[in-house]
Amino acid sequence: MYWLIPAILLPLLGLAVYVPLRTSGRMRGALMVKCALSVGFILYALFAAYHGTRMGELIPWTVGLTLLTIAGMVFALLGDVWLDLKDTHLESQRFYMFAGFTCFLICHLFFVAAMVTSYGLPGWALPVALAFGLLVAAFNIVFEGRLGMDFGPFRWIAAGYGFVIGTATLLPLAYALHIRDLPGHSWQPAVFAVGMVLFLLSDLVLSQIYFGVDRVKANRRINFILNYLFYFGGQYTLALSLWFLPYPGLPTAVPL
Repeated sequence: MYWLIPAILLPLLGLAVYVPLRTSGRMRGALMVKCALSVGFILYALFAAYHGTRMGELIPWTVGLTLLTIAGMVFALLGDVWLDLKDTHLESQRFYMFAGFTCFLICHLFFVAAMVTSYGLPGWALPVALAFGLLVAAFNIVFEGRLGMDFGPFRWIAAGYGFVIGTATLLPLAYALHIRDLPGHSWQPAVFAVGMVLFLLSDLVLSQIYFGVDRVKANRRINFILNYLFYFGGQYTLALSLWFLPYPGLPTAVPL
């Protein structure tokens, strides 16, 4: 169980440093801490994959799943950098916001690709996941005002992002439910699904921080704490899922 320690300890240590820096306006220091933590979950994922290789547990198609997951995490790191740079380069806020959203959208496309190309999904999974993605996108647009938010020029990219993250959240959940009763099933999609739910929750909080009409309410300390816990909890859980990669003989395994 030693491999659980980094997934718990690193985000908690970062919380003690990042939130005070962020709420006190020391944005460059907060960006450095966030980048270090993002590099941390990428290295944690790489170590999980390396450990699996040494133990002889990986089967060929899981290599693709691992690479696509880590590629998504790299784009998440880039998204973090761009979004935080908007607070240190006020004259280019709009550019960095679009760059950050685009990187996170690509991040979730990699996560979707990891699920679709690696698992033998049931026929209903992708349509249901896409429908849920459309529901999330529509919710962003229809209830924007009622939720006290104003997306402004970011309205349509926010809708597109909602569609992709909604799809990425439902796919591993659907697969985890599909194989739960099969002998020798893998826990990886279930753990991955938990990470995606946390990621989605972090974006709900972040939407209030970035687009909340009531700026006093949006910049409450609790929002930064919740966003941090959900986001890094989600990312480290996604990395943790690679410790649960399938063993040879998984009934629903399909080759790439």
